[in-house]
Amino acid sequence: MFEDYDPNVGDLRDAAGVWFDACIKAIDDFAIWQEDKDPL
Repeated sequence: MFEDYDPNVGDLRDAAGVWFDACIKAIDDFAIWQEDKDPL
């Protein structure tokens, strides 16, 4: 939608995707660590 206005938006979206994936991985790793530390 915004590509018509600013060619850099695609790069920003890609960077946000990478950041989002990293956050999801960190959350998953933390959840695994929590389970190992204090199994339910």
